[in-house]
Amino acid sequence: MPETEPHTLGDPWEYWLHIPNDPRAVTISRRTLRLILTMHGLIRLVDTA
Repeated sequence: MPETEPHTLGDPWEYWLHIPNDPRAVTISRRTLRLILTMHGLIRLVDTA
């Protein structure tokens, strides 16, 4: 998932998530996105995303 080095402003960040064809994938995807946004200080975007 996230790199161990903190990112500076303007540095791109990239994540990969394999989403299987499974009803549980929706919940896992939402939780993963929420975690990533929170880790990057973008908690205000969680509801929009």
